[in-house]
Amino acid sequence: MQTLNLQIGVDIQASPDDGEELLRSRVDQVVEPLLAALAAVPSVRCGLHLSGTLLHWMGVKRAPVLQRLRDAVGEGRIEPIGGGYFDPILAAIPEHDVSGQLRLASNQLDRSVGRKPGGVWLVGRTWSSALTAQLHRAGYTYTLVDESNLLATGLDREQLEGHLVTERAGFSLALFPIHSDLQRRLVGLAADALRHRLRRHLVGRDERTVTLAFDGVEPGERLEALLTLIAVAGAENHWVKTATFSRALDRRTAGGRVYPPSISRSLGLDDSLEGLGWERFLVEYPEVNDLHKRMLMTSYRVQRMRMAAQRRTRGQASAVDGDRLRSLLERSCRSLWASQHHAAYWHGAHLGLYDAGRRMQAVGRLLQVERWVDEALGADPARARTRSLDFDCDGFPELMVRSGSLGAVIAPHRGGGLSSLDLLDRARSLGPVMRRHQEGYHVTSGQNEIQLVDDDEDSVNVVASLESTAELDSAMWFDLNPRLSFLDHFLGPETHLQSWQRGCYLEAGDFVTEPYQVMTEQEPTGEDEQVVQLGRSGTLEEAGKTSLVRVEKRFVFSRTLPRLRVEYRLVNRYFEPVRTHFGVEINLMLPGGIDGRATYSAVSGDDDLMGDLTVPRELTGVSYLELVDESCDLVVCCYIEEPADLWMMPVETVNRVAGGLGRNHQGVGLLIHRATDLWGSEEQSLNLRLEFTKI
Repeated sequence: MQTLNLQIGVDIQASPDDGEELLRSRVDQVVEPLLAALAAVPSVRCGLHLSGTLLHWMGVKRAPVLQRLRDAVGEGRIEPIGGGYFDPILAAIPEHDVSGQLRLASNQLDRSVGRKPGGVWLVGRTWSSALTAQLHRAGYTYTLVDESNLLATGLDREQLEGHLVTERAGFSLALFPIHSDLQRRLVGLAADALRHRLRRHLVGRDERTVTLAFDGVEPGERLEALLTLIAVAGAENHWVKTATFSRALDRRTAGGRVYPPSISRSLGLDDSLEGLGWERFLVEYPEVNDLHKRMLMTSYRVQRMRMAAQRRTRGQASAVDGDRLRSLLERSCRSLWASQHHAAYWHGAHLGLYDAGRRMQAVGRLLQVERWVDEALGADPARARTRSLDFDCDGFPELMVRSGSLGAVIAPHRGGGLSSLDLLDRARSLGPVMRRHQEGYHVTSGQNEIQLVDDDEDSVNVVASLESTAELDSAMWFDLNPRLSFLDHFLGPETHLQSWQRGCYLEAGDFVTEPYQVMTEQEPTGEDEQVVQLGRSGTLEEAGKTSLVRVEKRFVFSRTLPRLRVEYRLVNRYFEPVRTHFGVEINLMLPGGIDGRATYSAVSGDDDLMGDLTVPRELTGVSYLELVDESCDLVVCCYIEEPADLWMMPVETVNRVAGGLGRNHQGVGLLIHRATDLWGSEEQSLNLRLEFTKI
């Protein structure tokens, strides 16, 4: 009789930012139905990976469900699969964090279900050969990888039987190839059709071994496919044989040795990283790269804290007493690891990196960890300093400024803009704001009708959008450059608010993307101010005429107050007059803008204006602007020394989410601008002051 050997893996996730309702939904609508389905067919075995956050919540709020899971594990019907406690992309975090997260998750499984895991679940199926030795040293014997990783080595699908073995530096690891193509074809099938599909997979073979992995199971089509598969496997157990992964390792020998490259899942899988490796997200999304590098820097500082704790254990002195140091280290590790949750670093079927709230939470945790590290190491959190460092690892140094309650990263090579601005005493970041990227699913017809190009029959149908085409049209525009703050624009005379909003305007100068020279890096003076001055001599091209202009901008950070002054100096470097339109771009991450909880008030001449930040606005003669965000208890006050015109717009992206396309708020974009006439060798100034307070 023909036999189909099945190894089934299930992944149920939750993030550290998920609220009570979502966690309850995961347990009641996914975990409980899965346990019930497995209890109804005792012959079926599977592996189960649960996020550390979800497992902890079950122990506190759903103890009976956790006990049922523990019983199933004890009976050998479910094998717990380990992973990072907070579901990080393991290949994206330092090795000491990999070890820490794996150990934390393993210990939790041991306490909760009575068994430590023997294998590791890779979030997003993101494989890296460097994980081989790390996982082996941590005591793990296997992991699951997508078939695309193994097919890239030259193997064909007929060779993806059972498991294979890889090694690095003499450390070996078993790899179970996930048969993604077969799994896709099972989704949406009724029991009879699914049974027929499994039979067809055995055509021409007496026996076949297949691994299926259901990633990120949620209520819906994928859960139904999983439950149907379990029912069919139980009913057809005379020819469909299931086994846990550890049992399969014991029963069968490896199919050979293989060295899969470090790539992610293949293009078209709706919950994949959709590319040749997670690192491409660091290239395509500078905002993700900034977050990733910030996380790495904080991680290495926490490692210094860990070393200080070890010295303290050996009797050496430290900045704080031993109990306090251990408490700070434990809190720092958990917050750091929570910031490494994968959702903020990639974009697939879910919102991912386009979720501004998740990114803000991740940065907020990192800023809080920095404060704990300062305390543990005896560093003065109020100490002002400026460091030149290649922060984003692109080959060009940035200036990292820390002054009292403000922190910033200035990128001289990227138009001299601020790539991030942090309120340190509140562990709150105001940037970077996510750029409106054009994704593969953004396709417009001549009438701006939004469609999706995707040949995968099981992909999300985003033509049936969450909003009407007309509503999405207003947000269906893309940015040419990252949304840094204090970028300097010289606009063509035909530019207006609508063309600015759409990113369809003429940039007359070469200042936005070209490098600035660092002129001054000044530590705090007697006035308690920290100064960074940049300058660039560039050109303007208007009406067929080339003009030579110099822009100098001086960032003045207050050490005692959450206040930033930016002083501009524009100089005509030629004897002929220059007539242009100069503007300063500022982008702020204000989460309340999309639902009307963020408002503005402005002084325009003798008028006081007020409104919300949900639609574009055009104001003239503005000398004072106040942005109030109730969602985060923040007021941003902007003082303009000489009145200027102002454009405001919500920065919104259109993204694929469950059920279709929808708009997602990223922040608020400002352009402070005015007509500028510079006579031969004349100079003009534009001075701005930003202050940040609580409501």
